[in-house]
Amino acid sequence: MKSNAIKLICSVLALSGFISQAGCSSAPKAQIARDNQEVQNKFEEANQLLDNKRYEDAAKAYDRLRVDKPVNQLDYFILLNAGVAYQSMGDCITAGERYRQVIRVTNNKAPETQALARLRLSEMLTCQGQDKLAIVNLVELYRNKRFLPTESADAEIPARLAAAYAREGNKKLADRYFKEAEMGYRKIIGKNMSEKQKPLLAKTLYYMGNMSHINPEKMTGNDYYTTVQSLQGYLYRALEIGAENWSELAAVQLEDAYKNVWVYLDKPAPAGSDDIQQREFESEKRDVANQALVALRQLYREKTPGSAQKPATNSVMTTLNKTEKQIQNFLATNRVGTSLTEEAKKAGALRQDLPKKEKKK
Repeated sequence: MKSNAIKLICSVLALSGFISQAGCSSAPKAQIARDNQEVQNKFEEANQLLDNKRYEDAAKAYDRLRVDKPVNQLDYFILLNAGVAYQSMGDCITAGERYRQVIRVTNNKAPETQALARLRLSEMLTCQGQDKLAIVNLVELYRNKRFLPTESADAEIPARLAAAYAREGNKKLADRYFKEAEMGYRKIIGKNMSEKQKPLLAKTLYYMGNMSHINPEKMTGNDYYTTVQSLQGYLYRALEIGAENWSELAAVQLEDAYKNVWVYLDKPAPAGSDDIQQREFESEKRDVANQALVALRQLYREKTPGSAQKPATNSVMTTLNKTEKQIQNFLATNRVGTSLTEEAKKAGALRQDLPKKEKKK
């Protein structure tokens, strides 16, 4: 029988999208040399912290359980979960270090665990704006995709490669991998989607479109909304399925993707900018606003007949419609070559809170 510690880590990784319960069950007891009661208790405490979203405390707890020379499955899962905790905190660098360590110590020992770590490392590289390295990592993973669950191998990996190539401006490879992702998705759903399939399909689509690892603070507006435009269709399909948890997560990501436009539009001009630099800066912000509107209107075209009647879908569309009006107001009131007065800035702030209130002309 598996130890309680391994059972618990399987549950955490499964809920985090890392692994399936069935895949985790293959870990043999003989590998778990450190599975004594003290380690087990501390491990379970760390898992509880992670479940309760106390990510910083969880990360510290997992780090205290790390050893210099990880040798068994429990050691590997401690590192993986430490990466989950740091990733959930938004610390892409430290999370990436933990995943790299898993990749190193599992070489030729635990290929399934290594593949999972490599998948998450690709997210952390993207988070750090290192798309070229992310592509190298994903291509290596693509070659060894037999070690991943079918939905990840056939749909998620091609979708991630496509988005990365799109950001790099390689349309040919982006199109190739998007087509492959679509084929993988259709293979998963088959001819008809049963009720039992819905959670798995929503989960698959969520991870195909997952944007949690792209950081607007570390990307240009052009790169950010290129990625959003590439991935949002998968999230919208996950939303329309209406499966508990995964559809809700997709809704949050779709709304956040367009709220993030204000990361760019509210950014002040660099100190010491002259008039020409100021105009260029304002022009760049308008370009981002227009690009966000283009992406948003493409998302509207993803809607299927009757989907607007679903409460969850309707709620997201209502939020996005408000955001669209806010962006349009920004474009109408922030013209290149004009300086905003303090009153105009205050009006802009009110406009975000009260999008339906018309500005006085």
